[in-house]
Amino acid sequence: MRPNEAGRGNGTGPHGARSQGAERERSKERNPVGGPVPDKRVVDGWRAGERRRMTEGNPFIELDPRPDLTADPFLRHVIAEAVDTSPIGVAILDASRAVLWVNRTLEEFFGLPLRTMARGGPSADVFARVKAVLEDPEALSTPVRMCGNGKSAPDAFECHVLPGAGRQERWLEGWVRPILHGPYAGGQIHRFVDITGRKRAEEALRASEQRFRQLAENASDVIYRYRLVPVRRFEYVSPSVTTLTGYPPEAFYANPELTRAFVHADDWPIIEAEQRDCTVSAAPLTFRCVHRDGKMIWVERRCMPVTDETGAVVAVDAIVRDVTERVLAQRALEQRVEERTREIERRRRVAEGLREMLAVLNSPRAWNEILDHIVGQAIRLLDCAAVAVYRLVTPDGPLRILAARGLDPEYVANVEFPLGLPAVGQAVSEQRPVTMPDAPAFLASVIEQLDPQQQALLTRLTRRLGAVLAVPLGVKGQRYGAIVVYYPAPREIGEEDIQLAVTFAEHAALAIENAKLRAGAERAAAASERERLARDLHDSVTQTLFSASLIADVLPRLWERDPEHGQRRLHELRRLARGALAEMRALLLELRPAALTEVGLGELLKQLGEAVAGRTEVAVSVDVEDTGPLPADAQIALYRIAQEALNNSVKHGGGRSARVTLSRTSTGVHVSIADDGTGFDGERVSPEHLGLKIMRERARSVGAEFAIASAPGRGTRIDVHWPAEAAEAKP
Repeated sequence: MRPNEAGRGNGTGPHGARSQGAERERSKERNPVGGPVPDKRVVDGWRAGERRRMTEGNPFIELDPRPDLTADPFLRHVIAEAVDTSPIGVAILDASRAVLWVNRTLEEFFGLPLRTMARGGPSADVFARVKAVLEDPEALSTPVRMCGNGKSAPDAFECHVLPGAGRQERWLEGWVRPILHGPYAGGQIHRFVDITGRKRAEEALRASEQRFRQLAENASDVIYRYRLVPVRRFEYVSPSVTTLTGYPPEAFYANPELTRAFVHADDWPIIEAEQRDCTVSAAPLTFRCVHRDGKMIWVERRCMPVTDETGAVVAVDAIVRDVTERVLAQRALEQRVEERTREIERRRRVAEGLREMLAVLNSPRAWNEILDHIVGQAIRLLDCAAVAVYRLVTPDGPLRILAARGLDPEYVANVEFPLGLPAVGQAVSEQRPVTMPDAPAFLASVIEQLDPQQQALLTRLTRRLGAVLAVPLGVKGQRYGAIVVYYPAPREIGEEDIQLAVTFAEHAALAIENAKLRAGAERAAAASERERLARDLHDSVTQTLFSASLIADVLPRLWERDPEHGQRRLHELRRLARGALAEMRALLLELRPAALTEVGLGELLKQLGEAVAGRTEVAVSVDVEDTGPLPADAQIALYRIAQEALNNSVKHGGGRSARVTLSRTSTGVHVSIADDGTGFDGERVSPEHLGLKIMRERARSVGAEFAIASAPGRGTRIDVHWPAEAAEAKP
């Protein structure tokens, strides 16, 4: 107890009498929360009465043996300080609603010096000042009046503190509780908590929800939430679902299985499996839907799982977008890529086919074989049913088939078209490509112009063919015929097909022209060969036989006059006869080229040596070994080189003897031709002398090595070595 409280009952003490004003000042010191301090005897009596009331008639309740903390002024000060600094704003009002005490937190909440105002002025003014800073004063007045009138106040209410000078905008949540007992019975305790952060978060959440709803309500994509557990149902479906499916959102709320009505039947198992397993695919799912009006659309759905506190998926948030245009564009692109790939593959096959045709054109095949190859390639590369090459029998017609594939043999053998009759006759007469996309319908009016046999053939053809393309065929600028392509069904014939058919027509014309040139060349070659044989017969066999004939005529008279001289002439006659026989054998080999490979190379060289020795004064010796069979091209090349070398030796060498050697070594076959003639300087040989060049080219063509050694006055030697590996390398 403080010293100045000793004489409180009689107004005296160690310091003498006290005035009433001094007593009030000391009362304020003793009560730090402000307001009048009740008489201690009144408080103690109230406390004793409360204890009696609580324990009266109840033996099980014992009085709290702990001391009353409020009896200690220091503890009362600590408690007051704790309440004063609490984050909860607190105000205590008496029965007349006068403010007895407020803590500093509440002053900060309202931005008003409430303690000073409560001590210095009427309580009504304080309450008015508080309501002045509120947006809705009734939010505070109503629970205060209800509590003062003995009614239960609401559990909580909210106050919106408006911003002002030195005051922040706040939201407060308050509670009002009556004081039922004690010296302040009838009063009120107010508590306020700052909920500004929560209100702003709620406000932001409401704004976010509003924005989301605005976006969802106006988005072209369908946004929905589908609850999986405990009951499958749609919690939200955006209005755009009506445009996408034809069904309003209410239909989905009423029928959770409505999805089955618009998902395509072939794609429903995917959706059903996902719903049954309560799984959510991370990747977007594309599937088909059928609009309420029957139109099929493609949609893409993206799902986000909604989980509970255990991590289990309880709902699905999804966005569904109409991707029909994208899917159709993608499929069109894929189709275009596929068509382009087929086109590239077709062009590759065409290029290969054209290369094959060029190889065939350059081959020594007969022209009818070449034409048959061309029409076969045309069927393969033009994707058609039949191809035919027609030619003009006379410049004015008719047109008959020269080569064909895929047509009835009777039709090929007997069909004839006059000039001007579509399509082949029109293409030839007008010299331009002619197409018939629907040949049966077009030819129905043309068939009547033909004789009965041709009508029957053409009618039978139109039953199995649908479209026709005819391209003119010209040889050396003159009309020759046409190439006709038959398709199995009616179709539009594009420019690429026409150009490809023109290419085949050009190749066919080239084959025909080459065949004519080859035939002319063969005739010219035959005539030239006949002339060469005539010259050889005249220069060799004829001269030899003529000489032999002269000797035979004078031989009887010579024998009578001089038997010894007649004997020499008889030997000469024998030599000439044998030479003529050998020369005739060589000429027969020239007439039959295949004979050069029917006998061995050694035998050919022996006949060659006898033929040369028989018609000249040069002694030719032939020394050969058995080399076994040789490839035809190698044997012919070695024989021709030896033939050319002996001829050069006789014509230009001027020698008296020549030697031909054929041997087989470990590395191949060796042929050597040597003479004792005048020889020559190899570096000074004129380019006009083609003999050496021809021999080198023949050796190179079969992979043989060619060497020549010669010097003036020392004769000439030619060596040809054909390696065995050359035969193994040939296919």
